[in-house]
Amino acid sequence: MRDSEVILPLRAVPQPSPMLYHSGDCGACVLSGLLSKSVQEVYDFFKGKIEAFSRPSIRNALYKAEAHGLIDRYIHNVPTWDVPDSVKLWGSPSWLMNIEWFKYIQMAIDAGYYGICNVSLDPQSAGHPGDHFVMICGTKVICPESVGSIRQELFISCSARHPEGKWINSLEFLRNHGGFNVLLVRPVLPEDETET
Repeated sequence: MRDSEVILPLRAVPQPSPMLYHSGDCGACVLSGLLSKSVQEVYDFFKGKIEAFSRPSIRNALYKAEAHGLIDRYIHNVPTWDVPDSVKLWGSPSWLMNIEWFKYIQMAIDAGYYGICNVSLDPQSAGHPGDHFVMICGTKVICPESVGSIRQELFISCSARHPEGKWINSLEFLRNHGGFNVLLVRPVLPEDETET
């Protein structure tokens, strides 16, 4: 195995100040960055009002975006044997499946897909339903020169804390924040970048 790093160009839009929705606009910020629309345009198009996004409403927004040609492809089910639902943010348990999960995400990033994850923003609330959305924009594998553990990291764009993106160990991400049931979205590329 060798070192590898892939970072996609899009990021979540920074949280507007003042917030449009009283408890934050993270879902709209992720969609805004993915679709090159303003946060207000995202609310207008997908909700018709300013209202928080939940995992089901993000999923529905992505169906609508795909139907309107705003995204190329969208994968909403994690390949597990159990049926995924919004309370299984940490997998079954995800920290025991982190190597396989990371390879799945790495494959998606390599193919131009972004991850949208419902997570717990505060690591102290691990195990509780997610209260925040982030975007996975990249993956990195670091192999030690001597015998040791391979490091697998995710490049996460968070509208509230680091919209520019920040590397985090994938196991730490799953264990402390959730995000196992990731939604994968490939945006529409400009004409000159699409493959034939």
